[in-house]
Amino acid sequence: MHLTTPIAIALGSNLSNHLGSPLDILNAAIARLQQLPQLDQLVVSSWYRTAPIGPAQPNYTNGCAIATVPASLSPLVFLQQLQQIELDHGRVRHERWGARTLDLDLILWGDRTIKTPNLTVPHPHWRDRAFCPRSSR
Repeated sequence: MHLTTPIAIALGSNLSNHLGSPLDILNAAIARLQQLPQLDQLVVSSWYRTAPIGPAQPNYTNGCAIATVPASLSPLVFLQQLQQIELDHGRVRHERWGARTLDLDLILWGDRTIKTPNLTVPHPHWRDRAFCPRSSR
């Protein structure tokens, strides 16, 4: 018997690049997530158009992915994998809340509360995002 942890990842994009439109980039990111051996039972929401928060920029295309991971997997190790996928899809961090080719936010990790300099779970703004799952938390 393998113990697993349910997780949720918010996905967003509002810039095109050599990989295509924001929707192309998001679909490519989902394909990369599907290749991660730790992820199981990956389910992806529909895509939504949302207004940006922060400086003037194009609207976002957003969605959410739900999956399970082995309970032994470190959330910080998984975060590094998400950040590598962002980099591979052209993510450049210029300014907080700025436009981006790909944003992957780890929003839920089971029922755990995590607060480190690099990761806060549940994500502090997940309930403000209409495209994220609702929970009794």
